[in-house]
Parts: sequence; structure tokens; C-alpha cells
Amino acid sequence: MDKNKLETLLFYLVFMKAVGEVLKYSYQLKFEQLKTLYEIIKYFHVHQQGVYIDELITYQTISKRQLRHHLEHLYHLGWITKLRDDNDQRRILFLPSNSCQEKLNIMFMEVSEMVKGKNFDYSIETTAHYNQLGHVLTIFDALYKVRNIAKESNLSLDELFLLGKLLSSRQVISLKEIQAMSYRYLICMNVVINDLYQKGYLEKYRNSIDERILNVKFIESRAYETNQLFIRCYNKFQEEMKYSKIS
Repeated sequence: MDKNKLETLLFYLVFMKAVGEVLKYSYQLKFEQLKTLYEIIKYFHVHQQGVYIDELITYQTISKRQLRHHLEHLYHLGWITKLRDDNDQRRILFLPSNSCQEKLNIMFMEVSEMVKGKNFDYSIETTAHYNQLGHVLTIFDALYKVRNIAKESNLSLDELFLLGKLLSSRQVISLKEIQAMSYRYLICMNVVINDLYQKGYLEKYRNSIDERILNVKFIESRAYETNQLFIRCYNKFQEEMKYSKIS
């Protein structure tokens, strides 16, 4: 597989891992709630007004009960605000809060700092906040399809990431060097190494010169099937990204 394509896929794997960590620990949000926020922001930018829950539900793939939970959570955390309809006080409009864009900006900067992705830094400077959010959700949906392909081979996305790194280098790597790939411990490499070892993708052995060093090597007999797996994953990722742009 082309090395640039492989590195692109691996970057997005760790990028979305960073987004998930920032959402969970810094903002107490889930991707599904982020999708609801995006629809509210998008509606506001198009119509210059808030959206009713009955209309918002048409853009969602969740139940009305779940949507209400998302809205209350987003409101409680200050992402959105609620207004009563002047013509019918029983009806409520949902729209982005005054601090929403600033919160998004800070969130994306946190993610960028975690992954040190130059391409993403560029998109922060040149793209509107809500378009950034839409792009992130597009990547999330595309990687969901990639995860399904990985599952067919009994692999997680974390395992897929390390396999890609090992496939790209095809050299003996020390455990310390692998730990440096963890992007500030976004990925628990010890667990991933043990899982891939048990699944027969790599071998572990002590360094002959210094037994304190643990070496890890990709098993060459698994190279063809692993390469084919990454080709499938990359093609599916690109297919989903292009489909989202069209739709």
C-alpha cells in the first residue's frame, strides 16, 4: 500500500482518538451529542434563527427521548440556549449560545495540540467553526465504517493503528520507541502489543545486547493480508469522505 495513503489513514485514526478524549474528559460530551449540536449550529447559520425540536428530530437518527436528553445536556454545559416562541410560549427554539464558537475554537486547539497535526492546524485558521465541526463528524462516520472492516479481522482501531506503524517500518522496534507513538498516551501501547502478539501479528523478544530492552517485530507472513486490510480500510474511508461531500 502507498505509504502516504497509509500515513493519512493512521493520522485520522489518532486524530479521532484525540477528539474522543477531549470530548469525554474536557467537555463531558459524546459524538452523538456533538452531532445534535452541529445540526443546531447549521440550522442557525442557514435560517438565522433557532430550531424547534420537531424539526430537529428530522435530521437525527435517534429517538425524541434521546434528543431531549442531548438538548438538556448541551444546554446545561452552555453550548446552546433556549428561547420561547413569541407566538406560542409552549414552543421552544434551540440555538447556539453566545460562547459556542469560542468553546469550539478552544476544543479544536486542544485536539490539535494533542496530535500536532499540521494539516488540522491549517483548517482551524481557514475554516468556519461549524464547518470544522461538520468535517470532524464526517471523519467520525467514515472511521465507523473502517472500524467495521477491522472488526471482521478481530482488530480494534488502536490495534489497526499500531499494525499500520509496524507495517510501514517493517523493522525491529523497541518497546520504548513504540511508546513514543502513543501521542501522549492516547493509545495504551502495552495492551495493544500484547493483543497483537496473541493474535499472531508480531513477535516479542529481549535485545541480545541489553536484555532490559524489549524488541517488537511485525511477522512478515502476515504482511500480505495486513496490507490488503489497509487497502480496504483506506478505500472505504475515502469513499465515505467523498460521499459525505456529495451529500
